[in-house]
Amino acid sequence: MCVLTLWAAKPVEPMDTALEVPGMFPRISDAIERAQQGDIIVVAPGTYTESLFLVGRKSCANEEGILAPANLTIRTTNPRRPGDTMLKGLGNDAVLTFTNGVSRTVRIEGFVITGGNNALGGGIRCEDSNPTIAYCHIGRNQAGVGGGVYCKNSNPLLIESSIVMNQSVLDGAGIYIDAESHPVLEGCILYKNISSEWKDRGRECFIANGGSARLVNTVIRSFQKTPMDSTLTFWDIEAGRPLLESSSAHSPRS
Repeated sequence: MCVLTLWAAKPVEPMDTALEVPGMFPRISDAIERAQQGDIIVVAPGTYTESLFLVGRKSCANEEGILAPANLTIRTTNPRRPGDTMLKGLGNDAVLTFTNGVSRTVRIEGFVITGGNNALGGGIRCEDSNPTIAYCHIGRNQAGVGGGVYCKNSNPLLIESSIVMNQSVLDGAGIYIDAESHPVLEGCILYKNISSEWKDRGRECFIANGGSARLVNTVIRSFQKTPMDSTLTFWDIEAGRPLLESSSAHSPRS
């Protein structure tokens, strides 16, 4: 008697695909255009001169920007060492733009973000989007407002990143938080950001029009003030508890 035993095949788990720059694609933007849900783009050390414009959805085919998958990671080979890999803007736009619903699961990790020049947000501009920015150094960008980061109707998450030595003409040389934006900064530092004209109005962080921010283990140096209609929470770095929450927020005393 012949006995035939059948074994059910184990389903194959989907695997994230690594898209390498410049090994597989010469530019980061080229890799993003080919990326699919769950892909990881790994960028080798070097300087990449390009401005990236990511959109969460498009209303028409010829709309500006690259359609980003809802779950996408763009990272360096060693995200904890952002000095090795530089994303340098073209000088006529933000270095990174997120708009039209880019989700929290779109992550940028381990880059120096520099060389941006834009009216709203020189380094990073977020509009109606909630990306995650981790282990990045955002420095030496320029804008009308929001030299380092600009948020409008957006709730980005910034993790262990520095916003340093950016410049704006008016408010918020470090970060400008506008129009119901509520970003979270965890383990970040804002320092030596300069507003060239309005020197007494929130050089490091400026909040307006119903925005707010949550700062966890985050350091703001040379912080001045925000408008009366804003809310800002400072956190004790050692004890992990709020030091100050006020509608007219000032830097807590040490």
